[in-house]
Amino acid sequence: MSKQLDDAQTLTQYLLGSLSAAERERLDELSVTDDRVAEALKPVENDLIDAYVQEELDEAARAQFKTHYLASATRRERVAFAQAFHAHAEKGLTSQATKAQVETPTEVRTEAATQVAPGRKGRGIFSAWRGFNVSRPAWQWGAAFAALALLITSGWLIFDNARLRQQLAQTEARRDALGHQTQELQKELTSQRAASAQLADERTRAEREHLAQEQTEREQQRIAQQQRAAGQKSASSSAGASSIASFMLAPQMRGASQMQTISIPTKSDQIIVRLRLEPNEFTTYRVTLFDETGSQILWRSSHLKAHADAGGKILSLNLRAGLLKPQTVYVLRVTNDAGEIIDDYSFRVVK
Repeated sequence: MSKQLDDAQTLTQYLLGSLSAAERERLDELSVTDDRVAEALKPVENDLIDAYVQEELDEAARAQFKTHYLASATRRERVAFAQAFHAHAEKGLTSQATKAQVETPTEVRTEAATQVAPGRKGRGIFSAWRGFNVSRPAWQWGAAFAALALLITSGWLIFDNARLRQQLAQTEARRDALGHQTQELQKELTSQRAASAQLADERTRAEREHLAQEQTEREQQRIAQQQRAAGQKSASSSAGASSIASFMLAPQMRGASQMQTISIPTKSDQIIVRLRLEPNEFTTYRVTLFDETGSQILWRSSHLKAHADAGGKILSLNLRAGLLKPQTVYVLRVTNDAGEIIDDYSFRVVK
């Protein structure tokens, strides 16, 4: 406890409410949480009540006592108890003095009155009963009752302080538990949001791949129909006439196990290959034809530009039919101007 709290005058000013708001708030908290402050405050409070009951306070202190200290119901009960105790003591002193006048000579009464009178206001209400003559049965019972009442009041105050400290500790524990639960819920919410975002991305990617696959299949069916129509037209023309074959290739889907295949008519000398590009920000491309191992370059294009299509971008290139042999796997690799790989298109020539 600080030197300031050891000062009885400071504690008296605290009880009268004459300290600053910050000091009052600090002492309010210490009187509940610090046992040393509570113990130091009790005798100061008892002396202040005694001084008020015996009218020993000056006008300013008495006014502050009435407006601040008596604002509490518990404090008013303590003052009422002290006033009752004081009135009972005064009555006992008066009765004792009257008996002494009847039972003793005048000289003895004068000396007894001289001895009793100065002690009337020289002792505190809460401790004065020790100096009174307790040989009389009536005073013994009154003092015992007062001591018992004081003991009960003190015990109740101690119990109430302990209860308040326990409630404060429980409140702190509940606040800590609530903060921990809030953090756990925030972590769980963040994890759920991340999982939902990942699931949405996967669903969007799957839908986009499915749509691209459907468009590729439709394009391949259209090309096949055109090839059949061209084959029929070529069969009716004169022998030895050359033809141009056309194919559409799509990027290899992730996890797809079936390779794309193309069939080149025997009399074809030119092949038009159209590559469907996945969405990207580039404008010009280069295409390289590799063998199955990817180590040998069979053909390389110049700079090519893609044209727009309903499903995205289409890159068209012309190949000599003699470059492709039946029953062989080839890879067409699309890169940008910097040489970065955009996609690979693997296919097999079946005939």
